Amino acid sequence: MAERTEHDSILYFSVNDQIVSTTDVEPEKDSSKKFPRDNHAYAKNIKVSTNGITFDFVYGRKTHKIKTDLRALHDISNLMAAMIASIKLGLSSDLVVKTVNDINIEVPYWNVREGVSGTILIDDGYNANPVGFMEALKYLANYQTTGKRYVVTEGFIELGRSKESRYLEMAEQIVRCADVLVTSDKYLWSVVADIDLEFNAIYTESAKFFTGILLENLVDGDVVLLEGSLPASVLREISE
Repeated sequence: MAERTEHDSILYFSVNDQIVSTTDVEPEKDSSKKFPRDNHAYAKNIKVSTNGITFDFVYGRKTHKIKTDLRALHDISNLMAAMIASIKLGLSSDLVVKTVNDINIEVPYWNVREGVSGTILIDDGYNANPVGFMEALKYLANYQTTGKRYVVTEGFIELGRSKESRYLEMAEQIVRCADVLVTSDKYLWSVVADIDLEFNAIYTESAKFFTGILLENLVDGDVVLLEGSLPASVLREISE
């Protein structure tokens, strides 16, 4: 791809991408195909909290402090791509950084609210896809709490041929990041149980039973990740 780009084209590589990070890119000797160090960009000193993400945006020889309401690590690469494109289109890096820092972003995921009995609810009902779920589990694991960490989900849409590997990956992450799983996805429940027989995985045939299970078990200090679209009654009845 690098060798076929036109003069003055913009190439943005994310080092988090396994393909890019393991591929040796050797541009042609033509100076228009080289990657000047002044154009290198990356993020460092990344800190994630319940209020968002802060990091140092390094572009060329300048370092800028970034503070955003975005909370998922994969949002950083998306944000940086937009920032780099804006700079390349003629805006100053200082103006781009100021604009990003001044924007109040209402994210449709990971909305934190108070729940019953002194619990905390993390509403990730915007969607339920494997990538977003894995990030949400990391967010849950890093959430400071004195109680247990719950994951509540109906499961996922059809994942095709990758279903087994995806479910195994997600189940392993659940065991690492949470203490309790409540689900109506029998396959997810069985994979978690196979990984760790002592893990508290609760299966129920329908999401309509989630409310009763949670009200019976939740105590002060517990944090509940609500993953994917759930019946409105569940969120309503376990909210403060």
